[in-house]
Amino acid sequence: MGNEKDRKTGLSVEALLAVFIALACILTVFAIANQRRSSRVEISDLPERVRFAVLCTMDANAGGTKSVAWAPDSQRIVTGEGDGLVVVWNARCGEKRLTLHGRPGYQIENVCWSPDGKHIAAITGEDELTVWDSGSGEVEWTVVDPEVYGLEGWSEDGKSVTTWNGEEYFSSWNIESKTMENRWFVSIGEQSSVPSPDGKLAAWQVGEDVWAIHTISSEKFDTKELCGHSGFVRHVSWSPDSSRLAGATDEGIVVWNVETGQLEKEHKRAAGGFANVLWSPDGRHILAYTDDGSGVILDAEQVDPVADISVDGRRWWSLPVAWSPDGSLLAAITQDQTVLIYGQITY
Repeated sequence: MGNEKDRKTGLSVEALLAVFIALACILTVFAIANQRRSSRVEISDLPERVRFAVLCTMDANAGGTKSVAWAPDSQRIVTGEGDGLVVVWNARCGEKRLTLHGRPGYQIENVCWSPDGKHIAAITGEDELTVWDSGSGEVEWTVVDPEVYGLEGWSEDGKSVTTWNGEEYFSSWNIESKTMENRWFVSIGEQSSVPSPDGKLAAWQVGEDVWAIHTISSEKFDTKELCGHSGFVRHVSWSPDSSRLAGATDEGIVVWNVETGQLEKEHKRAAGGFANVLWSPDGRHILAYTDDGSGVILDAEQVDPVADISVDGRRWWSLPVAWSPDGSLLAAITQDQTVLIYGQITY
């Protein structure tokens, strides 16, 4: 009787041990699988890389394209042509949407879209400013005045447009009251400074090879020299958050930290330097171009090239390039006076 009880107990212990061993094996398999899964890099975890490619082309009229500006919705552009025309295009496909008429034969080298998207302004003749309704194409107002030479842009509320007289005076024209509402003096020295997006600082050239940052919104005037770079600085552009400043030099591209004035990054170009530089509105990219028709888009963090572009860099009187307000597209006037739209491709 006792032996039979022991056998029953022994069988029960063996079964229990088998269960424990099976559970241990299962847990080990799960642990190994989980470890492999955690060490595997998912596609979504990889950093996105961006390149730019030509999305569409706007063919120039007989007189060639002289200026370009974006609508605030980043869907349309307006171009100023060499035959007196102002043309609105679909920037995504290159379709012509609207043709506006300035003075026949006049080269439209200044064109600007209002921030509310309702109006387009252009210098359409000597001493002449024209404002159109961007939807209907109807002329809203034509100003003929000696104070009109260059177009500086719109007020934030889109109710007035600012012009420059070619010397040291600026004027504001109210499109609702159809009057000049203000005229003010700005010295040549002040005109050469580049204000920051937040309006607190400005960069300006204080010597042959020296640029500095100074305050413009505080009672105390503070200045800080930019240092650490090499080469002559030809042009500068602010990051959208006003924390960094990019410079086009005769050796390449430099980026300074605004708080310290020290050089952060530098990209040297083997074939020579750049004529101009322009930071994208989203802060992600920097555009630089030369006088000979070539340009490059760089990643703003690493200051590494991500795309080559074609651009007419000989144009000092008006920018031959323009970033879309959302920073996703770039319009560039080429040396043959056509417009290329570059768009981002993420992979």
